Amino acid sequence: MRQATEVLFVCVFAAGLLGPAAGAAITLEGDLATSGVPIGLTDDVILGAPPEITIRTTAGGSSGAAIYIAGTTNDDVAMTTAANFDAGSVGDVTLQDVGNLNPPQSVTIVSAQRVSLQNLVAGAITVNAGGGIVLNGNLQTMAGGITLQGNVTLGAPAIVRLDTVFVVFNQGFPITITGTIDDDVAGTSGLVINAGMNSNVNLQGAVGGAVPIASLTVLSANQANLPAVTTAGGAVSVTSKAATLNGPMATGGGNVTLNAGTVNLSAPINTGVGILTGAASTVNLASSGSLQNAVDVAAPGATLHIAGATYNESVTVATALTMDFLDTTTIGQALAIQNNVGLSGLAKYLAVDALAISGEAKLDVGSLPVYVDGDVETTLDDWIGDGRLLSSVWGPGINATYNATFGRTEVTPEPATLALLALGGVGILLRRKQK
Repeated sequence: MRQATEVLFVCVFAAGLLGPAAGAAITLEGDLATSGVPIGLTDDVILGAPPEITIRTTAGGSSGAAIYIAGTTNDDVAMTTAANFDAGSVGDVTLQDVGNLNPPQSVTIVSAQRVSLQNLVAGAITVNAGGGIVLNGNLQTMAGGITLQGNVTLGAPAIVRLDTVFVVFNQGFPITITGTIDDDVAGTSGLVINAGMNSNVNLQGAVGGAVPIASLTVLSANQANLPAVTTAGGAVSVTSKAATLNGPMATGGGNVTLNAGTVNLSAPINTGVGILTGAASTVNLASSGSLQNAVDVAAPGATLHIAGATYNESVTVATALTMDFLDTTTIGQALAIQNNVGLSGLAKYLAVDALAISGEAKLDVGSLPVYVDGDVETTLDDWIGDGRLLSSVWGPGINATYNATFGRTEVTPEPATLALLALGGVGILLRRKQK
């Protein structure tokens, strides 16, 4: 059997190089198989009548060998034949333009050491490569997802695009990459991903961690799950119903735009001189993230659910929103309120290094005691008097008192208010704080 398959390989290869049909397409009406002998097809390939055609070098339990197609690969009738490639654990798979005329029903690289793809269009795409995947062109699907299992390198093109929204806009399919994503040369290739607003994008390995990519764009997704992302000064833009950042993001000056209804932040975003913006109505911030980042990606009227932690950063809030503190929180530097902000949550208190409420802005502490470092009783009392610092829960019974023991000024209910709250009473307290 081994000898027969090797003869088949030589015949197909020779016909493309030496026979009278040189330059013509090779039509495959069945499988090609060798036992550890490379398969090389030097002309265009047409997938014939069978619903599935497999090209493999793993016959007889072999560990495999290289598979190479120099020309284009097309279905005889679009979307009627599935193409499978199996080069084993040691063989490379190299494909040029696939589906440029008639896309196959699917393209599956069952196993390979290293895979090199140029432009590929198919119903669905699955690639398994232990030694990495090099993308020298775009991947597009018409009826299924894109799954790349292995580390990915962006090759020569300035933009590499993964697109499952090929027929009907926003009716795409999932896109998953299990390994890392790096540029071949730092900052020379950007990655564009389009899964449609009903399908997920799941990037599991660091992007640009070893060699930064030029830029990252998620054109559309239902849920965009992003790992650590590093660009060489280029922008990151994500448009999705929800976006989750599972690792730090650094753009070296590139702008970051998170256009998602819900944003989950588990790590900080560092744009350098770039600008971070978003349109989230809900932001979920883990203790390992940045509070300023959460504020920056929030739309007007948004709610920020903030994990209890110490955030050693200055925070400026220029958008009207609600900050819901899930547990006791400390802001290690200044909190600047530049719009109408409401506080809520289960935290025992919010402690800040410094507090500033500017212009016509208002800070509604709700039922959350606020502690400000130092003796700023007079300033806070003035803000209480002019309505900049208030409590919609405690009513006018709000007090700012310097606590010398702890070296902080405490914004809490007045004693009479506490008594009413304890009794469940309702009243209007007219007492003004005496100076």
